[in-house]
Amino acid sequence: MSIGDTLQTFSFDILQSSVTVYSHLDKHNYTIDDLTVYVKNLQEEKIKRIEKLEGDRIKNQDEYRRIAPKCPNDGLPLMLHSIHIPQGKANKNGYKSLLYCNDEDCLYEKYSRKPADYLYRQMIRKGGK
Repeated sequence: MSIGDTLQTFSFDILQSSVTVYSHLDKHNYTIDDLTVYVKNLQEEKIKRIEKLEGDRIKNQDEYRRIAPKCPNDGLPLMLHSIHIPQGKANKNGYKSLLYCNDEDCLYEKYSRKPADYLYRQMIRKGGK
């Protein structure tokens, strides 16, 4: 099998980039094995960052669920949404935020003229009470 047959799955741009990277490594006395180890370490670091972000996201969601007001219909935490449409035709009442139930069977919504960040700070102060 020729090198062309082996590399036919890669685009010309990828092959050209590979030659550039390999030439640069060779110029600085690094090998493909060095590159493989480096990329593997980058991948492991990226996975750790993603896992941490996911853990933080879950922690934040759990904290939000604890402090969020509950839906009067089904008791689930209400979701907070910021409204960025200024008062006018599309927002006649000048609402700046919305608390709504995320349950697909519940249609509860509560609009507010207070900004979402203000409502969120209130939730934090009250601590879910």
